[in-house]
Amino acid sequence: MTVDPSNPLNEAWRPLMPEEVAMLDLLLATDFPGRNELAAQARSALARRVDQEGSLRFQVDGPPARVRGRVPVEGHYHDDGSGPGPHRPAVNLLLHVVDGRLHELEVYKDDGSTILIQPFAVPLAEIEVFAD
Repeated sequence: MTVDPSNPLNEAWRPLMPEEVAMLDLLLATDFPGRNELAAQARSALARRVDQEGSLRFQVDGPPARVRGRVPVEGHYHDDGSGPGPHRPAVNLLLHVVDGRLHELEVYKDDGSTILIQPFAVPLAEIEVFAD
C-alpha cells in the first residue's frame, strides 16, 4: 500500500465533528483580516486527521480570505491541568491558510512530549487565542 504523504493516517475526508467545529469557532471568534471568509469556509469544510497529535487538513469552498500571513490566528493551552502560566510546555493550535483557503489546523506540543489532553477534549475556556 502506498502512503500519501499528505494523508499519512489514510483517513477519508469527512464532515467536521462537533468538537472540531467548536475549536474553529473559538479560533475564528477573534477579529482579524479575512476572518469572515474563513468562517464561511469552515461552515462547509471537510476534514481528515493527519497526525497522532490531532492536526487536521481541510477541504473547503467559499470566497478566498485575504489574511496577513499563513497563520492568521493561533491558540495554545497547557495540558497538565494547571491552567495558564509561564515556563511550561504548551500545546499549540495554528490555523494555516494557503491561497486564501483554510488548509490545516496544526497541533504540536512545545517540547515534543506526549499530549496528555487532546486538543478537541480540552475545555475551550483553557485555550488562549492570538490573532496576527
